[in-house]
Amino acid sequence: MKIICIENCFTDKPISMEFRPDSSHLRENDPFYLKCGESYSFHAGIALRISRITKCINPKFASRNFDQIRLAIAFKNETLFNELESKGISTMPATCFDYSLALSEDSVESVDFNNLDVNLEYDSKEDTLKFSSSLYSIEKIISTVSESLTLKVGDYVVVLFPNHYEAKVGRVKFSIMDKTLLDFEIK
Repeated sequence: MKIICIENCFTDKPISMEFRPDSSHLRENDPFYLKCGESYSFHAGIALRISRITKCINPKFASRNFDQIRLAIAFKNETLFNELESKGISTMPATCFDYSLALSEDSVESVDFNNLDVNLEYDSKEDTLKFSSSLYSIEKIISTVSESLTLKVGDYVVVLFPNHYEAKVGRVKFSIMDKTLLDFEIK
């Protein structure tokens, strides 16, 4: 299983891909543990489960190649990221660590991405994230990823929203179409 996180869908920058190992999957609403003395942040996203082998797919047919829509929270170790970036070396270890991606077990089968709103409750605040503000359609994103690599059954493409949150102790609830798919604690 590959987990590919997609960034820059909401800006005029080119789409960027970040790969996470399957060990980064935080399962079944388990808590995410902060390392003492280090700061963390997270992005919320929509995860698409690939249902067919996909290579160089035309955007017109891309929607046939995923069968589940899940929600995801991608964590980043900001302390490590800043340290690695200041040294001019790869920042991958700051995002690609074990249990760094909360992925909902439940899913929804179909949504209208043009009118999709997801709700994130965190730190006594509620934030509505709108996929309609993406500059790229979901079909274009799948097509772009499939030009670079072959997507296989069971892979996940996680489209991250641009909103950036400081991770601190508390509860995170993430819902789509009034259905809470992620509900876990940060400890």
